[in-house]
Amino acid sequence: MQKKYRNQYVFIHIVKNLSLTKTADLLGLSKATVSRCLHQLEEDWEAELVSRSSRKLKLTDAGKEVYEHCLRLVEDTQRAEQRVIESNDRLSGTLHITAPEAFSYLFLSHLTREFSQQYPGVHFDLLVSSDYKSLLGEEIDLAFRIGGLKDSNDRARKLLSTRLGVFAAPDYIKQHGEPKTLDDLQKHNCLIYSGMPLQKSWPLVLGAQDHSHVRGNTRCNNEMYLIKMALLGQGLLLFPQTLVEPYLKQEKLRGVLPEHSVAMDIHALYPSQPGLSKIGRLFMDFVSESLQNDPRIQGR
Repeated sequence: MQKKYRNQYVFIHIVKNLSLTKTADLLGLSKATVSRCLHQLEEDWEAELVSRSSRKLKLTDAGKEVYEHCLRLVEDTQRAEQRVIESNDRLSGTLHITAPEAFSYLFLSHLTREFSQQYPGVHFDLLVSSDYKSLLGEEIDLAFRIGGLKDSNDRARKLLSTRLGVFAAPDYIKQHGEPKTLDDLQKHNCLIYSGMPLQKSWPLVLGAQDHSHVRGNTRCNNEMYLIKMALLGQGLLLFPQTLVEPYLKQEKLRGVLPEHSVAMDIHALYPSQPGLSKIGRLFMDFVSESLQNDPRIQGR
């Protein structure tokens, strides 16, 4: 979206969500920036567009008129931009991206295919890895990362919130019982993902002041292998929910100890210098929108 229409674009999302905080999260902006966009738009129209008198935002009559105007303006602009993009023969090149294995397999495989159908001149070079490295040094255009971010000069955009939790197949629970407390984890076979910090300290990772280690007969750095082992009923799995959501929907896995899950985010990272290319920004926006609307994620 062109910068000069940012206030209108932000206002549309405020109306859809009736929440400044949720709008900020979805757009990857600060809450202060969202509030400033709304204030500037109200100054331009010399009218209160959103009532803030209650705990929940409410659209005023003037706001309804302005919303319809902004919607037409933004939609017309988006269609014009899309026509320019589609007619631009120079929209071609290779996008170098990196992402963890399960995220690549479950989501990026479909998203890169769909994006390539829209922009056949764009090629992808994917490095499957959870290792955090300097994107500039690795010549990576865009990285997808789950969980905490290390301090760096790279820029980050939050794409989605998820939770880290414990999961198991119904067959495993039927055979071995379901853990009811974190202490019960000591009695179970835990599938250890070696690519995760504190890989055996499950109680600590799940928020308890408990430095005990879980035990298990399998330790592996391959995410899909561990998911497969969990599906086969071989043990408990500590994983981000988004990466097992398709199997939860199919009832091939189920969550255990839900009260001990912890929040975590999925981010897109890119170098602050030289920044993100036109292709990279289009793809990042495409991934963000697709994840937000994916029916397999978070109960949709």
